[in-house]
Amino acid sequence: MKRALFIVFFAACSLMGYTQRPKLIEFGWDYPDVDQLSKGLPAMQNTPFDGICFSLQRTIMDAFDTAVLKDSYFNFEKLRKLQWGKYSDNYIILRGFGATGSRWQDDRAWKIFIKNMQSLSKAMQAGRVKGILFDAEYYFDDSLRNP
Repeated sequence: MKRALFIVFFAACSLMGYTQRPKLIEFGWDYPDVDQLSKGLPAMQNTPFDGICFSLQRTIMDAFDTAVLKDSYFNFEKLRKLQWGKYSDNYIILRGFGATGSRWQDDRAWKIFIKNMQSLSKAMQAGRVKGILFDAEYYFDDSLRNP
């Protein structure tokens, strides 16, 4: 049965003209932030990567944090000015927790989450960013901070 499903999937992809080549995306502990990209992006072009994962600030954004992030956090203008060169597939790193403690039952907290995600969406558009690298790893022992 699995072999038959694989054959059907392979045939469907072939008929649809699926020709996308694999992409090599750089990600690691040495991820850059927007300031570092603004200064060093041309030099980064000498790597074999098709894209890069980066953060908006040196501290990675937390998806479910109750801190209201100001527009200055998102670096809209610096993102607009980035010249990606050969980097066609770039991703903003987003952690899936909240350092201030996610308040799952608090409607006010959800308004903050939504506002921050709307600003993140604007930053992605400003920087022509392909998507989000969502880091769902738990970093805290306190279950209120983890989704």
